[in-house]
Amino acid sequence: MPHLRMHPEGARDLVFRRHFDAPPARVFARFTEPHWLRKWLGTAEAPLVETVFEAWPGGRIRQVWQDADGTLTMTGEVREIARPHLVRHTERFEPDWTGGATEVTTRFDPEGPGTLMTLRITYADRDARD
Repeated sequence: MPHLRMHPEGARDLVFRRHFDAPPARVFARFTEPHWLRKWLGTAEAPLVETVFEAWPGGRIRQVWQDADGTLTMTGEVREIARPHLVRHTERFEPDWTGGATEVTTRFDPEGPGTLMTLRITYADRDARD
């Protein structure tokens, strides 16, 4: 079973790493195609009820989760994309729990027969991260 590893790095970043037993192109698709995002990004208690991911520079991102207490909405913009190895985008949540916009860089690097996914979230400041 793959494990997600997370650690703070520097003053503003959180870094997540996970190995997937699939090639980079397949993992990249699961992170960028709305059909696949709907299958894994929500939970039974808070399903993903709306998702837009326009996978090109300047593309829109919108994800909406619904639970018993209401909705959580994330919007953003794709800044850079290099299929199947890199996505860099912004995220802003409403209600805001991240201290404003974050910058997210996700890499999908070959590792043996699979993929190492490295996701770095850069917050506005240390307080927002912590």
